[in-house]
Amino acid sequence: MPSVRRILLLPPLAMLAMLAPSPVFSVDAMEDNIAFREARDRARETGFGDLEIDILHGKIAAQAGAALALDSIPEQVTNFNELIDRAQAQFFVRGKDSQGKPYLRITLREGYSFSTEEHPIQYIFRAHCYLFPAADGKSLDRIVFQFYRVNFSGSNYTRELRRIVHPNPKDVAQAEGKPLGAQLALLDNSQLTLEQYEEPSNVRPAWENRDGVPLPDLGIEPKHRVILNDRNDPVDYGRQVRILNRYKRLLRRIDYELEQRMRFERLERGRILERILDFPT
Repeated sequence: MPSVRRILLLPPLAMLAMLAPSPVFSVDAMEDNIAFREARDRARETGFGDLEIDILHGKIAAQAGAALALDSIPEQVTNFNELIDRAQAQFFVRGKDSQGKPYLRITLREGYSFSTEEHPIQYIFRAHCYLFPAADGKSLDRIVFQFYRVNFSGSNYTRELRRIVHPNPKDVAQAEGKPLGAQLALLDNSQLTLEQYEEPSNVRPAWENRDGVPLPDLGIEPKHRVILNDRNDPVDYGRQVRILNRYKRLLRRIDYELEQRMRFERLERGRILERILDFPT
């Protein structure tokens, strides 16, 4: 006789229980968590020191000092007539803050954007960086990245300004010229600060310059301020890493823009010299 197979019918819940994976307590996972906590605590204790940030601070400081000495970089527009006369955006300008300290302003981006809402809102956005060279011309006193957005749709609109400020952007490591593997001290980046400002349309923007760019010193308190490594009001570690990485990407951008500008100046100087030398003998 043909064999008869017996089929065991189980309730659905029992079947799911059999198919569900049993919990596995991995020693590696526990070690990963421990390593994560150790890395987090070490980063916070050292103030999120980063060798690339130190190197970028040093390169930017050297190039910013050289750029400020160039006659080809114009002064920042301070009155409406000058703005009309120039009639074009200046990507590199220099000026002085409210305390008379010189700075170099670099345009990162300017343009228009639209929201993705049902009724699109139009925005003007401007992104700039302010570099404040120290008196020695070899370091920086301050770096300010600012992102300005104006909603100009309808009868009411807002001005929103966000900033990333480093109050002490030094190259503590001084890695250039040191042997590979040498012990290096790194800058404490704990005071890297995020700020957010917001003003309604019925408030005159006293902190906005004639060319539509906010001044480096606004004279008002931010609506929100977050310090990267404030031990009294700590930010979660994931966001701390994001803040530091965003700042690092912005430094790379500024380093690139300065290198391109200084390269252009060298090429332009060589062109002028060749033109002077190119005469019949």
